[in-house]
Amino acid sequence: MQNLSRAPQWREVRVKLKRSMSQLRVVDLGATFHPFSAIRDQLGYVPNLFRAQSLLPDVIGAEVDLLDAVLFKQGTLSRVQKECILLMVAVANGNPAGVAIHYQMLRLLSVSEQRLEQILTRYQETLSPVNAALISLALKVASSGTYVSLADVRELSRLGLTHSGVLEAVLTSALGCFLCTVGTGLGIAPDFPPPAIAPTGAIHSAEDNGPEEGRGTFVNAPEISAEDFSPFAFLQALFGFVPGVFRAQTLRPDAIIAEARLVRTLMQSEELLTRVQKDCILLGRCPDESQERNGALAAFADRLAQQPSSFGRDDIDALRHEGFSDEHILQTIGITALARFLSVLQSGLGAAPDLRLRSFQAAPSKKVYLLDSVQRHTSQSVSSDPDMELVGRIRGGDLDAFETLMNRHSQRLYRTLICLLGDPEEARDALQDTFLKAFQHLASFEGRSKFSTWLVSIAGNTGVQKLRERRNVENLDEWDSESEEGFRPRQVQAWTNDPEQLYSQSERRALIESGIMKLPAKYRVVLMLRDIEHVSVEEAATALGLGIPALKARLLRGRLMLRETLAPHFIESKITGRAKGVPFG
Repeated sequence: MQNLSRAPQWREVRVKLKRSMSQLRVVDLGATFHPFSAIRDQLGYVPNLFRAQSLLPDVIGAEVDLLDAVLFKQGTLSRVQKECILLMVAVANGNPAGVAIHYQMLRLLSVSEQRLEQILTRYQETLSPVNAALISLALKVASSGTYVSLADVRELSRLGLTHSGVLEAVLTSALGCFLCTVGTGLGIAPDFPPPAIAPTGAIHSAEDNGPEEGRGTFVNAPEISAEDFSPFAFLQALFGFVPGVFRAQTLRPDAIIAEARLVRTLMQSEELLTRVQKDCILLGRCPDESQERNGALAAFADRLAQQPSSFGRDDIDALRHEGFSDEHILQTIGITALARFLSVLQSGLGAAPDLRLRSFQAAPSKKVYLLDSVQRHTSQSVSSDPDMELVGRIRGGDLDAFETLMNRHSQRLYRTLICLLGDPEEARDALQDTFLKAFQHLASFEGRSKFSTWLVSIAGNTGVQKLRERRNVENLDEWDSESEEGFRPRQVQAWTNDPEQLYSQSERRALIESGIMKLPAKYRVVLMLRDIEHVSVEEAATALGLGIPALKARLLRGRLMLRETLAPHFIESKITGRAKGVPFG
């Protein structure tokens, strides 16, 4: 295999995009980090996909071992064949970052753009029968839940492909689905502009949803005992048995070794998520659904598995609001991708589904089209957003337009931050951080909500992070049973009907804001957005990463608590007969 980092064509095709590489925090692992060196030796650079996982370096190491076993190592299939499979799987998954990587790798492997266009648009007509059958098999197993049939394998055998080649094709397809799931979960920006080509080849869809009865696996799989093979001994200890998806791969013990390391890295340690939580993610079943945090993890994995096209920053922010760190979230994404990997192998090899993994959305049977946009998680823009023109100008390099946006939104963001932090100096610092993050991540703004809502979401996350850095941090996500669950309004007397006779609008607003500042932070910010800034329920819920019912519950509780705080100002004095304040509705 030639060292691609020294290939002369590399300088012509390597285009660095100055975009956010991930929606999670990234740390510098240094120039000597061995897995990055191994990737660089093969690809000539380290893709965003791996740099974005720097919070869990052991996971990167396990993934690189898997890449080495499945993709880099010379086997029955050539590197070009495997890269073509990965390219088409990325297209099938609607993953521009993956498409960009494998498209450029094929260019470096001397596949012309014209040839790649033919593969993307009509591979069944332009490729040799065996290569076309390989792509068809890959696209079929990429539709998770669709089992390969014995007829598929017999057709490949008729075309001259050995069982080892079939296993490699399924392994490569599973690897592609793993990488796409990780990339989708992290919101990875492409390392290169993806090709603006609209493939017209339909993804195969089959009626059968399980292995053929009595057939077993579709490839030869010599028996290996757990006593003689340490990865099997580990898997037996972890699951209580050696799942059939691993036994079906004994033609490639090196791949099983790499897979076992990935399973060990993601599933064994309990430094982050517990084993119960990991099983919720891997198997799609939460044994203790009464635990709200476990349910939040399962819901996150469900969204990534079942609705990848609409998965995005809001889903990550929702877990952050539940108190999970970026490390927890990264591990959750990795385990979800592992479930996808094993699911594809299970269906592609006809293995018995004795390891009942979580289900994934099947790839569409209709024609798939490669996205022209380099952004992930796109959806329809909010047509009424008054900021979109300025956003477009900023993306075109007009920095004055960003200053206009800052002036337009700084007051609302500052008031939101002062509500969260209660300290003017900290609020000003957080405001600067908010605009800096917004500028750095502007390429990842998806337009699924208004730009102002996106800004408030960034401000909220920035404020919450500063709160968590304090020693006696106030928990924004859990109920305080003593002070809140037991809360009952005590001032139940009627307020006067016309307090405006006594207070000007500015005085009333100041009194209300003062009362809001006395509330816990998680109620302060909801009341500020809804009742002071008049943000809609939907936009406030999106900005804070809450469901609408949860937001309404916090709003109601906050209003009751505020009413209690302000009641002395509004209750009619028994001595003077005059109201002492203004109502809040």
